[in-house]
Amino acid sequence: MSDNLAPSARGVVLCDFDGTLYPWEPIMSEPAPLPGAIAAMQRLHAAGLRLVIFTSRLSPLWLIDAGHEEGEQRAHIEKLLIRDGIPYDEITAEKQPAEFYIDDRAIRFDGDWPPIADWILWSRDAR
Repeated sequence: MSDNLAPSARGVVLCDFDGTLYPWEPIMSEPAPLPGAIAAMQRLHAAGLRLVIFTSRLSPLWLIDAGHEEGEQRAHIEKLLIRDGIPYDEITAEKQPAEFYIDDRAIRFDGDWPPIADWILWSRDAR
């Protein structure tokens, strides 16, 4: 693990909400968590890690498109997390400093740009 971390990143796990903890569903739906999500988050929390849930659902653009207010959406997300026993320390739409990022849309950068651009273009065209 690299030591190139902001001091505030140590012990922090940022975990995406949609497609990672819960399946993609309409914005106010109440899906069950994805298999293994509850146990994994509980295990990370028990290990003393700070769990931050990040979601575009709180971004102004998504909220405008969906016709919902931030407070309403935040309360909905919290309700699901509490209902399912998924521990969390914070919910945000901001990419914060973290030691680990868990996201279904992420591409790990290893210093080599051409294969990343190739993969993105291939993936987009393959739909």
